[in-house]
Amino acid sequence: MAATSSNSIGPVHVLVSGTTGWMGGELARSLVARGCRVTGVNRRKCTVPGVTAVQADISSPDFTLEGIDRPDVAVHLAGTLGWCSVEQAVNTNIAGSRRFVQAALDAGCRRIVFASSVACIGTCAPTHPPRKLPMAVDHPYEGGPWPYAFAKHACETLIDLLAVEEKNREVDFIVVRIGNTVTDPPKIQHLDGVVDGKQLSWPVPPAVCTPVPYTTAKPEKFPEAALCSVALSDQVDCLLAAVRAPHAAGVRKVACVAPKLYTEKTVPELMASWYGNETAATIDMSYYAVPGHDGRKWRHGSEVLDDERAGRRPEITHVVRRKYKWL
Repeated sequence: MAATSSNSIGPVHVLVSGTTGWMGGELARSLVARGCRVTGVNRRKCTVPGVTAVQADISSPDFTLEGIDRPDVAVHLAGTLGWCSVEQAVNTNIAGSRRFVQAALDAGCRRIVFASSVACIGTCAPTHPPRKLPMAVDHPYEGGPWPYAFAKHACETLIDLLAVEEKNREVDFIVVRIGNTVTDPPKIQHLDGVVDGKQLSWPVPPAVCTPVPYTTAKPEKFPEAALCSVALSDQVDCLLAAVRAPHAAGVRKVACVAPKLYTEKTVPELMASWYGNETAATIDMSYYAVPGHDGRKWRHGSEVLDDERAGRRPEITHVVRRKYKWL
């Protein structure tokens, strides 16, 4: 895929973990195209043109970035897939993230862009519904039985902890809650890593109502996933905005999702379908009772925008490409 914009960022040294993945690789290509010096950190060898490759495993206790030149920005994308085990979630997504972020800080980096997930809220039908919709970035963790969501929630808490350490008081931490990233329309698919040398992928249809609600015998982890679908090009634009945003010490948490739901149904209809009428009645959906508030809108908290550089793009099917702005 070509770079999403011709705008230059300049000679910034960006350290990126996970450049052998589809999102990390596309981000690395876009950064190189914008004049950045990019160092990729991965278990496997990175082959993205223009990227200096460092092979290192963040899940190893021996992980180090010793000897690396000071990065201006570190973007952490590496991690386990959504269907990871508890052990993988802890060893790679939590401990591995701590190793990478701490190594970047030790190297003198003063901006950390951390890839979290909208799934970190930890919903699960029918037992762990969201408390309020649309979900804000400060929505409480619901604690559903999903190791991946728990790990992302724990990592966000870790970032909060690092930010209040005296030595990190001037560091800019940007937590980007990534949506259900899909290939750009018209062929909408989710790519979910490489297993045994093969790229895992599957089509992502619009969210639909289920004939009957999910049950405790057959629960559904984060049923809202399809609703949060966002095009890869938009997700990369969001990460680019994080790289070039004005410095602000502390923690900023933002979500990258499309401004419209990937469905023809309304939010109240979907919630009743997935969680059951009784549980759905406990969810605060008063936003959708206000005249003019479309029940198909999904305003996921503080939105990542960049109106300096990106223009509004046309809507394509239901996955809406958008512009970003730092609020």
